[in-house]
Amino acid sequence: MLKHFRKKGISAAPFKALNISLNAGVGRGGEIAFAQVFQAKIAGLEPEVDMNPVLVKPQENDLYVVIKGKHAATVTVDEFYSEDFQAYLRREIEDSFNRLSKKYELLVIEGTGAPTEINLPDLSNRYMLKISGAKYLLVSDIYRGGSLASILGTVNILGRERFIGAVLNRYSGREDLIRPAIKIMMERYSIRILGYIPYYEIVAPWEDSSDSVPSRYGRIKVLFVRTPYMSNFTDAFPLFMYPDTGINFQSFVSGGYDLIVFPGSKVTVKDIKYLESVNAKEESIEALKNGSMIMGICGGLQALSEKIIDNVESKVGEYRGLSLLKAKTLMNSSKVVASSRAKVINGPAKGTLIKGYEIHYGITEHRTPFELIYQRNDFRLIQKSGAYEGRVFGTYIHGIFENEAFTLRLLNHLRVKKGLKPLSPADVQPFEDIYEKIYNDFTTFVDVQTIEKELAL
Repeated sequence: MLKHFRKKGISAAPFKALNISLNAGVGRGGEIAFAQVFQAKIAGLEPEVDMNPVLVKPQENDLYVVIKGKHAATVTVDEFYSEDFQAYLRREIEDSFNRLSKKYELLVIEGTGAPTEINLPDLSNRYMLKISGAKYLLVSDIYRGGSLASILGTVNILGRERFIGAVLNRYSGREDLIRPAIKIMMERYSIRILGYIPYYEIVAPWEDSSDSVPSRYGRIKVLFVRTPYMSNFTDAFPLFMYPDTGINFQSFVSGGYDLIVFPGSKVTVKDIKYLESVNAKEESIEALKNGSMIMGICGGLQALSEKIIDNVESKVGEYRGLSLLKAKTLMNSSKVVASSRAKVINGPAKGTLIKGYEIHYGITEHRTPFELIYQRNDFRLIQKSGAYEGRVFGTYIHGIFENEAFTLRLLNHLRVKKGLKPLSPADVQPFEDIYEKIYNDFTTFVDVQTIEKELAL
């Protein structure tokens, strides 16, 4: 819808009152959920903290709560659902909503979870319907089954007076098979199904680790190591645009991969303990002997260190890392949250300029840095960052694979080692091509005119 409104010349912005996710990004003002960063990009906007005023990051025994881009509290589940804390969140959400409403002609409000969980306070669904006066559209994942019954039950709980209709998402069958169901829903229950969106293998970065992250075959094999507190694994998403690049997520390290990536972590020390339990260090050393490269991103870089001193996240003090890099990581109380630009100064992509974002507490010290950061947000600086030891290296820059020059040089380095022809920029599928196809399918299979009419556009 955001892309549709943009094409019609309507200034529309995304809004999600509360997002529960370990995948975070950077917007103007601080840290927000990566989903809203991505949605802002589709809308042609710079992301900002008001688009996601509350971000909740689950930890082992509590919840790390970010309000308008800044860490505001770490609370238990009971404290989170207390009336005082909920009232505080409602005030912050309403403030962001009102401010954003004045800037844009239209807000596309996304809910969180199920709006039918009437046993719990609901800030993103029922509360937003109450304070916004918005009409609502249900988007139901038919791929998982039970979609039509879910739509009927949800409408009965939320009410019909502001219900526009429903759209079936990820439909993989023939159109003639779903049409009778659409007719029955209208005739029997007065529920308007406005159409469907086809199933695509990959569309957008994943919201959290409960999402089913697809695997893909390719002669260049990339492994992302899944850990209990894995975060910002959306870093893998751009690699799906590169042909002949196999991508797999698994919860242990094994051989046969050209590149093994340790992604970000919300609680690095706890993920190190998990990695120890699956012999990740020993398996990584064996993989290196057989020619693999190993890369750490943010928390993954920290996990590769010899030593980590943490009195912030896990509060365990000094702890031994996987020791695949001769580095030391100190977790300090000052958190870096920034859109960053850097120059890669070591490795097969040496000399390339990259941009992305940083969200981390730690500082990693190593005699040989991987990159030189020269800008954070609007501030110029010169800071060595990351670590490099030949086939083991790490970076603090999330979104690094979105940089085509860097990614092509890294993948082509791996391809040449295997005797494969290098890729060219023309081989890379542009993001915009994917979204244009989805947009065309959306306007083909969904009754967009009815939505516009209901919104008086």
